[in-house]
Amino acid sequence: MILASGSPRRQELLKQIGIDFVGLSSNVSEEIEDGILPSDAVNILAERKAQAITLANPDSLVIGADTVIALGNEILGKPHTVAKAREMLKKMSGRTHQVITGVCLKCLNKNVNEVFNVVTDVTFNQLSEDLIDRYIKTGEPLDKSGSYAIQEKMGPVLVKSINGSYSNIVGLPLYEVVTILRELVNKKT
Repeated sequence: MILASGSPRRQELLKQIGIDFVGLSSNVSEEIEDGILPSDAVNILAERKAQAITLANPDSLVIGADTVIALGNEILGKPHTVAKAREMLKKMSGRTHQVITGVCLKCLNKNVNEVFNVVTDVTFNQLSEDLIDRYIKTGEPLDKSGSYAIQEKMGPVLVKSINGSYSNIVGLPLYEVVTILRELVNKKT
């Protein structure tokens, strides 16, 4: 099995549940045309990532995944600047957003192409200017979609509640992935 991702978080999630895999970065474009719904965007990108790896590995089952943070139909990407991180965190303060992960399980030679997504609702606490400043000073928000990571040092302080899969927020909805893997194994037997 191949995980089409260089994400240490996704790799750690699969290791946690004892799945043997090789991690390979797909290095595909993550550009999506304007106007695409977040749930469609993650499915397109997950399939694009899996496809890139499966072409060179047609006998292997490949897992591609992509996660976005959506506030309504707006995708909140990686901020890269302090100003953008501050803007995103203020926008999400006291509100509920969605973490959407698209997953593609693909194997060319076995005609497998399962694409789905999982949505988790995350509600933020009211974030004070001081808390936002302290969080930004950690450097954590700058390379994270939506400017936060729930599993990192200060991430949990931002979150009031979640409704849905915790592992989805981290980057891979494990229950759903394992369920599909079981179905694929049962089809073979």
